[in-house]
Amino acid sequence: MTASQLTICAILLLTLLCFAWGRWRHDLVAMTALLTAVLAGLVPTEAAFSGFANPAVISVAAVLVIGRTLGSSGLLDRATLWLDRLPGGTTALLALSCGCGGLVSTMLNNAGALALLLPATLAIANRRGLSPSLLLIPLSFATLLGGMVTLIGTPPNLVIAQMIRHSGGQTLEVFDLAVVGGPIAVVGIAYLVLVGWRHLPERMPPTEPSGGAGLGRYHSEVVIGAGGPLDGLPLPRLEHRHPVRVHGVVRDGLHLFGRREDWICQAGDVLLLDAEASVLDTLLATGAVRFSPIRLASEPEEVCEMTLPPQSLALGSTADSLHLQQRFAVSLLAISRQGQRFEGSLSQMRLGAGDVLMLSGSAPALNKVSEDLGLLRLAPRDPAIRPRHPLWAIACFAFAVLASTLHLTTPSVALMAAVVVMVLIGSLDLPSLYRRIDWSVLVLLAALIPLGDAFASTGAADWLARGLALLPLSQTPYGLLALTLVLAIAITPILNNVATVLMLGPIVISLAEAGHISPTPLLVAVAIGASTDFLTPFGHHNNTIVMGLGGYQFRDYSRAGWPLTLIVSSLSLWLIPLAFPF
Repeated sequence: MTASQLTICAILLLTLLCFAWGRWRHDLVAMTALLTAVLAGLVPTEAAFSGFANPAVISVAAVLVIGRTLGSSGLLDRATLWLDRLPGGTTALLALSCGCGGLVSTMLNNAGALALLLPATLAIANRRGLSPSLLLIPLSFATLLGGMVTLIGTPPNLVIAQMIRHSGGQTLEVFDLAVVGGPIAVVGIAYLVLVGWRHLPERMPPTEPSGGAGLGRYHSEVVIGAGGPLDGLPLPRLEHRHPVRVHGVVRDGLHLFGRREDWICQAGDVLLLDAEASVLDTLLATGAVRFSPIRLASEPEEVCEMTLPPQSLALGSTADSLHLQQRFAVSLLAISRQGQRFEGSLSQMRLGAGDVLMLSGSAPALNKVSEDLGLLRLAPRDPAIRPRHPLWAIACFAFAVLASTLHLTTPSVALMAAVVVMVLIGSLDLPSLYRRIDWSVLVLLAALIPLGDAFASTGAADWLARGLALLPLSQTPYGLLALTLVLAIAITPILNNVATVLMLGPIVISLAEAGHISPTPLLVAVAIGASTDFLTPFGHHNNTIVMGLGGYQFRDYSRAGWPLTLIVSSLSLWLIPLAFPF
């Protein structure tokens, strides 16, 4: 290997390790790697930010804006209400929710589909007495399956289409992947509905709190009311009488120390406790406690729960550093940490993906904090806060898809034209447009594209491809296809689907050239494999979001995911060569 090849491989290896570690945001890691490659002379200075002009990045930005606009329009929210009107138990509810999730994710991307259906699924599960742990992993998996069907179902598909076009393969249209992804999605969802959910444990029996989704145990800070039932009560008796765990007591601004058995609760004490949402409701209703006045400045108009997806701007922040009261007039009441114990106060808690926040404020303020910080709201959205002309917004999206399908223009131009028309007709205002762009995804894509180009131009991808070509499995086209699919499925849980495509794509193109076959079927296999993350909670952010909400453990994903992975792999190896010949 040459020095440049060794350097680019070292940069990419360190990037992959940082992605897998998860200590820093993916977009920050990717941009740091890009700047390192520029300083090393591997990426020309004038091409450092060329990724931002890539059509795939433009298409992803447009799809994210359109998806969030349609999601906030209320039309799709109301369409999910019929789920609760139909009879049936777990299987019937899963058939409807997973079917809708798979269908919506073909058009709005899988993250948007989960955001739309998750609140309705949780609410229906609570009303019907079903455990969320039986429903949420199948719903997440169904949205991943739906993303395999169309070019705009998930960002990696758009990147793969760009690679196929640049490598001399056929130009993929919006529905070209449906020949492969459609049967996979149908069979996979059928498995989830009929068999998959039966491998999942029944955890976290649903509760019926007064507001929100009522999920799991919350860490909170409450003040003991004067003359209430807890005033003068020994701490051990408090924990015996109520199903709570008190981690600390603050009296006159100071933490109490000593034997817990000797602590006597007094009016005005601040309790640092964790409890079920329903238990908190009971204590508040009886006047035993109240939320700290520091946290709750006025009588709340609404209390709801929101979770942090991995791309949220609040990720890594402490609760106080967000300045929720000053910026949004919203109060943080409690935090659920995926069942993890936390001994400190709310102000010391650093927020992570999957955390659930219980927030209080007016409906417009809650909508704004959800929009600005990228939080996924688990309670129903305020029907009064809707964009205008939602039907016209849907029409714009439909015309963009039609124009791309009929070869009238490229997907990036058609989708961006739809966004511009939405702004002109008033369906989308400019401030909302920029808030609805997930900049972390765009920065990740734009930074990794030049790195991928350097990986190919230095010859490092060819060098690795020659090594893989020596394997016995690589001696036939079908063997190369199987090897590509296995690599994509294996790498995706360690990285994420976008990084997998951008790292594996150049190697696969070199493999195809060495084997004298078309790169198209191999790159399609990379796209399918990048969406086949059914074994871990961290390979795809949809799996991360449902982990805390369903009370899942790591092994729960593989219980339902191994058979589904085998189904997807078998169907892919059969269908890809039929749809995209070697």
